[in-house]
Amino acid sequence: LWERKRAKSVMKKPAVQREPITTEQLASLSVKLAHLCLERGLVERADEILRELPSDFKDPLTVLNNEFLQCVMTVKKMGAGPGEQTPAVIKRRRVALGRSCEALRSAIRTENPATIQAGCGLVWNLSLPFLQSKLRQFVAKPLQLVADTLDRIDSMLYDLRCKVCIELAKCKEDEDKIDEALANAYAAKKFDTRRTFAQELSHDRSTSLEKRVGRIFRSGDFQFGASEE
Repeated sequence: LWERKRAKSVMKKPAVQREPITTEQLASLSVKLAHLCLERGLVERADEILRELPSDFKDPLTVLNNEFLQCVMTVKKMGAGPGEQTPAVIKRRRVALGRSCEALRSAIRTENPATIQAGCGLVWNLSLPFLQSKLRQFVAKPLQLVADTLDRIDSMLYDLRCKVCIELAKCKEDEDKIDEALANAYAAKKFDTRRTFAQELSHDRSTSLEKRVGRIFRSGDFQFGASEE
């Protein structure tokens, strides 16, 4: 008898009504899933997810995160290796880099530090294939944007700030702006709080700037315009 009553009471319980997932929730979850797929090298699956995103989502952070992923996908879908530097590959990477800079500017307007730093990291990652003398001209402005942005929010991503300043120093040297190059080298030393890059930069290299950078990292003080010994 007790079992019958229990069964009847269970049967009388109303079914749990689940609220339907909203467009914004679906878009946010889809972008996060696509990001997870990219981290695991599942480029085609990530592309499928992004192509199936709802067209009318408006959440600013989801829109930005989607734009960040689209920049990465522009490069990933080529299937080119890191060292591949054909004209077509360079062109596609430049498009992705330019798009990432626009996304970073949009991120700055959100005043969300985490989103801004994610945008800076994206621009830096897309700049990496250009960090050689014959291609460095293409990343001077993007790297300056990253450096200025991280400085504006007083970011604690010191390793990233150090690396960006080092590469900016090389860019400025290529433009024969030696004082600006040395200023960036000095900033790099300031951000090298764990001395991660000190050993690498303390060795004399082939160029005048690189020798000066080595001296900056070995010395405690630095004066602009100091001549080589």
